[in-house]
Amino acid sequence: YSGMCPGGVAQQYQEAEFSVDLVECCKALQWQFVCKKITEIDDEKQELIAVDGSRIGFDILSVDIGSTNVGLTECEGVAEYAISTRPLKLLMDKLNTSETQ
Repeated sequence: YSGMCPGGVAQQYQEAEFSVDLVECCKALQWQFVCKKITEIDDEKQELIAVDGSRIGFDILSVDIGSTNVGLTECEGVAEYAISTRPLKLLMDKLNTSETQ
């Protein structure tokens, strides 16, 4: 949960406390978890069309757009000196690695 990210960076929370295991969450709710790149949403048919051409029907849909930071390569020095905060998992991995060095 990204709202708890500052507390994670400050080590007020363990990563497991602000992370959601979507696969396990879906299993517990008896929902189908699908991880595919979707190219189109057909609202009328309530179907997703994946990049591989497969169609996935849905009743309820939650979409993760895969948050990333932009501009890391456009501005001089950013890629070299900045730490990207997205994806959150990569940020926490970097922070955990820097602590052990």
